[in-house]
Amino acid sequence: MQRSSKSSDPNRVAYFDCFSGISGDMCLAALIDCGISFQEFEKRLRALNLSGYKIECFKVKKAGISATKVDVQVEDAEPLRRLSDVLGVIEKAGLPKSVKERSIAIFKRLFDAEAKVHGINPEEVHLHELSALDCIIDIVGTMICLEMLDIERVFASPVNLGTGVVSTEHGFMPVPAPATVELLKGWPVYSTDVAKELVTPTGAAILSTVATPVATMPRITIEETGYGAGGYELPGQANVLRVFIGGKEESLYVQERIVHLETNIDDMNPQIYDYLFERLFTEGALDVYLTQVIMKKGRPAAVLNV
Repeated sequence: MQRSSKSSDPNRVAYFDCFSGISGDMCLAALIDCGISFQEFEKRLRALNLSGYKIECFKVKKAGISATKVDVQVEDAEPLRRLSDVLGVIEKAGLPKSVKERSIAIFKRLFDAEAKVHGINPEEVHLHELSALDCIIDIVGTMICLEMLDIERVFASPVNLGTGVVSTEHGFMPVPAPATVELLKGWPVYSTDVAKELVTPTGAAILSTVATPVATMPRITIEETGYGAGGYELPGQANVLRVFIGGKEESLYVQERIVHLETNIDDMNPQIYDYLFERLFTEGALDVYLTQVIMKKGRPAAVLNV
């Protein structure tokens, strides 16, 4: 099935199964494999007004699994692109607002991570390890595909990082690369004995910006699946990103994580509680309440629950 316009179902979600890692081109390829018309995709991608590249989409097999591979070939020498240059390209493009906003958020997160790793300002960062043109197409292209598939929310599995070492401009580094580690802070990850870099900074930036991690696949009615091929041939394992597209069930959001914080307070003017409650709700607390308790030596106190 070739999908070229939005679904009539406004409640579709995507689930990224990252059992073999994730990269920008794997994200793009997996979503195209869900039934998007590549010709329609290319037409929308031209809104970026970029030149000097060629993009190809074709079928490959990974460990016997049929998957889509997307290759971006940069034909000319690229200018040095910093954050302001990349954001300028996106902001001037004739793309939907949601595509622009998501793409900009991903690039800001990517540049912030690189800046923190190198101890510099984000505006000083340039994509020295990546082709900036390739990176723009992978990220913005993925956001275009989410728009074309009418995806309301994205969920994702824990991520297989791989292991071994990766060659960088600054020498060999252990997998995962420093920027990838920074981008995946707070995300559930694991490592198998696959001696490859299975997660790239671009893939990590997309995942950690637009997706919500879940321990197991959420309850959806599967409508489409897609397989996006990576660049490796792995023994006994398909180097693919698997994506499920479907309608959500009402119980889906039970999968979200809620954190309960509490602390004992036994020496504070009670008049401060009103101000404290107001501040906590402003910061995003779902509920705030007090429980009366007796502490050591018979002291009356309260447990603040957030």
